[in-house]
Formats: sequence, structure tokens, C-alpha cells
Amino acid sequence: MNTLQALINFISKDKFSKELWKNRGLNSSSKEKCNKLNTFLNKCANELILSKKEDYKNCFDSFLSQLNSYDYDTEEREFIVTYFLELSEICGLDFKENLMKWMYGEEIYEFIKTQKSSSKDIILHHCTNCEEKFKTEILEREKGIPDFSYTIIKCNECSALNMIELGPEIKEFLFGNYQVIEHLAKSDFTKEKALEKLESLKIK
Repeated sequence: MNTLQALINFISKDKFSKELWKNRGLNSSSKEKCNKLNTFLNKCANELILSKKEDYKNCFDSFLSQLNSYDYDTEEREFIVTYFLELSEICGLDFKENLMKWMYGEEIYEFIKTQKSSSKDIILHHCTNCEEKFKTEILEREKGIPDFSYTIIKCNECSALNMIELGPEIKEFLFGNYQVIEHLAKSDFTKEKALEKLESLKIK
């Protein structure tokens, strides 16, 4: 489905119906408030239809700034964020951080982000083609385990092949937003030879 049709479909649906509130296990907000939010989100979607792709970010910033989060209770804010996320995904825009700051306030958001980042052992790499961040969560480390391989991976965002190294002392890990294509043992491949293998796979 193209962006235009998806935005038209978004406008056509009742985004705050009693049934949707019930599905969330919540009582509906007032009809007046629901109608107001429905109209507001439709106005945002209409503005996106009229905007160029490079102006989407400014459009989202403008509309979100018109809503004071303190005017809404937690359930209403979560509902609003859900629909802004839906719109941002339709437009191919990463707007999560802005929405989380709006939802929780900037100071609380930064605290939450710090807590999350400090509680996980994450190794980051970047796609050489689209700059997507490859996150590898280290579940367990153990001294004495060597860095045994070069890993060729496929980016989930743009499908480009990349090569990463995770380093030593890694016993168990969980990868995200990429697919492992092949492990090249460092006992068999120098880095130069591993890069040659990567290039040969790109050509296929």
C-alpha cells in the first residue's frame, strides 16, 4: 500500500471508538475529547498528504507541539502516541524518541533511556550502506573465549551485506535488525581475505 492510500485509510477510520477503548481494557474518554483528537489527527494526516517527504519531520514536530501532554491522562497519551507512531511508520519516519519525550517529559525519558542502556550489554555496528544501527545484545560473557570469527550479515533495512566482529569473551548473544549469513573462522581467514569473501558475496 502506498503512502497516500495509507494516509487516506487512516483518516477514514474512527480512531477513538468505544470498541477500541474496550479492547484496551479502558473506559472511553468523553465523546467531545475523542472527537477533538480524531479531528486533530485527521488534520495532521491531511497535512502530510500535502507535504513533500522532506517536510514530514517538520509536520510531525508542528502537530505534536500543539498538544500539551499534561492535558491528557496516561491512557489518552498512550493512545495518542500509538496513532502518531502509526502515521510516522506510514511515512517511513523514525519519530519514536520525540514521542517518548512528549509522553514522559524529557528528563524522565533521558533517565529511562540511561537505565535501559546501562542494564544491557549492547554492541553497536552501523550498516555501510544505509547507516542502520546493528544491535547485538550480549547475554553472557566468559573469560578465555577468543574472538573466533568474522560474521557476514544482511541488513534488515536495506538488505546490504556487511561484516562485523563481536570481539572476545562472548559466550552467548542475541542479534537484532540483521540476519547472519556466514561465519568466517579467523583461523582460516585473515581480515583481508574475509573482506574479499564479503565482496564476492555482494556480487552474487
